Amino acid sequence: MSKETTASSSIERCAGLIHQALRTEATRAEELVSQLEPGGSLQPFRNAFDNWASALLYVTEREDRMFSQSLVGHVHQEAPSPASNGDAPGGREEWVGLVMPSTNEQEHLELTRKMEAVLEVLNEEIRDQQVITRTKQHLYRQVMTLRMAQEDHLETEAALILPALRAQMGER
Repeated sequence: MSKETTASSSIERCAGLIHQALRTEATRAEELVSQLEPGGSLQPFRNAFDNWASALLYVTEREDRMFSQSLVGHVHQEAPSPASNGDAPGGREEWVGLVMPSTNEQEHLELTRKMEAVLEVLNEEIRDQQVITRTKQHLYRQVMTLRMAQEDHLETEAALILPALRAQMGER
């Protein structure tokens, strides 16, 4: 196995583990919010959400630093049009390399906005320290919205960003 193949499969394994950890944290938060009972405490959900949000923020910040810079640094100066993404040699990879850093960053901003929406509900309701039905419904909706946005982002990353990195990766 070449060093390039080893590095590529290491990145994919690492990304797979990170994606699984994020999905696990999301599932835990969803389960806890669905188990909230009227009059019960928000604290177990708050702890799980804080863990998930911290992990998600850390990963997106690291991706912005590593992946986006890596992709931008390996593409040609002239961007092919999206229509020619498969017509010219390297056309699709070039186009993905130019467009994906921006798209990735936009997805990260959207994830952050959705995390803030959950926190907003928590901060409004935390004064009472007890769950009411409206709080549970609102939190559940916000958690599911964030979870879907995370899943969309992870799928985009697996389908476009990781293959683009693999294609651009050298021995180093």
